[in-house]
Amino acid sequence: MTRVKGSRRNDRVGRRNDRVGFTLIEVMIAVTILAIGMVAVLRGYAVSINTLEGYECSVDIYCLLKERLAGLEEKIIKEKGLLPETDTGKYRDRYDGFKWKMQVTNMYIETVKEELREELNKFEMTVFNDKRKPARKFSVTGYVDNQKEQEEDLEEAR
Repeated sequence: MTRVKGSRRNDRVGRRNDRVGFTLIEVMIAVTILAIGMVAVLRGYAVSINTLEGYECSVDIYCLLKERLAGLEEKIIKEKGLLPETDTGKYRDRYDGFKWKMQVTNMYIETVKEELREELNKFEMTVFNDKRKPARKFSVTGYVDNQKEQEEDLEEAR
């Protein structure tokens, strides 16, 4: 086809070949790829924030459990042992939603000789947060020499 000056049809055809840039399809594909990349980055960010909050909750539970155990140790020293009991409680303010439970039970370690039988109290201390999903929970189990009951037995024997 010959190009005639001033002809509209020929001017459009000539311009199309001379243009430099991206077509609409190319731009849409680039935006779609960018959006997919952004979704992946934001999902990774959300997962890391959730993991960080979980670790923060675990650290709080660990510290609260440590505090409860220190109080229990003071009680054992002051009262010379523990009596069987079950106790529960809630934390307030910053630790709203955190709860604790302590259970003390008698245990007897059977030995060959009856007079060597040892009486221990088993305690289980648990601190948990049931408001957080999934719920987090830390437990510690320990054994305490039952000095208090041994003293009561000695007084009865006298």
